[in-house]
Amino acid sequence: MENCKSVSTPIDPNFKLVPSIDSNQDLLFGFRKASGLSNYLTSCSQHDCAYVTSILSQFLEQPSVIHVAAFKRVLCYLQRTRTLEISLGGFQDALNILGYSNSNWGSNFDGRSFLGYGIMCWVLIMCKYKKQPIVDVLLTEAELRSMTGCAQDMLWVKKLISDFDISFNSHLCCDTQGALSLCSNTPYQHFTRNINIQIKWLF
Repeated sequence: MENCKSVSTPIDPNFKLVPSIDSNQDLLFGFRKASGLSNYLTSCSQHDCAYVTSILSQFLEQPSVIHVAAFKRVLCYLQRTRTLEISLGGFQDALNILGYSNSNWGSNFDGRSFLGYGIMCWVLIMCKYKKQPIVDVLLTEAELRSMTGCAQDMLWVKKLISDFDISFNSHLCCDTQGALSLCSNTPYQHFTRNINIQIKWLF
C-alpha cells in the first residue's frame, strides 16, 4: 500500500457499510489487526479518522471483502494526509473556551446515532467520538445528548482554568435549531417530556 492511489476522504459518504452474511474467516486476523492499528492512529494523531475507524470496528467478528476494501480506502487517505498536521485556531488576546457538538442521527445500520464534540481553548484540547448506547427518537434528542457530553467536559475545563484565577468566556456551539431552542428556555420544552432526565440539566 506504499504506492497506493491517494483519496481525499477516508470513507465514501454515499456508501453505508452493513454486516455481511458471507464473511471470510481468512480475513479475520488481518482485519482485526488493521482495526487495532487504526484505533491507535486515531487516538494519537489521526483524529479525522475516528468516524470510519469506529464504523469498521463494528465488523470485527464477520469481516467481508467489502469491509477490507473500506479499510484500504483509509490507508489511501492516510497516504495522502501523512504530512499534514492539525492546526486549529491561534493565540488570541481573550481566553475563550469553545465547544463544538454534533450528532449524525440514526445513520448507523442498527438505528443508533454517533455523537462527537471538540473543545477548543486557543487550540483543540479535547475531542470525543462515540456510538450512543440507545436509539434516539428525535434528531433533537440525539443533538442534546451530544451537547450534554460536551457541556460536562467544558465544565471540567472551566473549573481547571478557574483554579488559576484566569478570566475567560465560554460558548457551546450546535447546528440544530431544535436543540438550540430548547436550551434557550423557549416554550417548547413541554413537548419534550420523552427526553431522558439525564440531559435536562443542560437547560
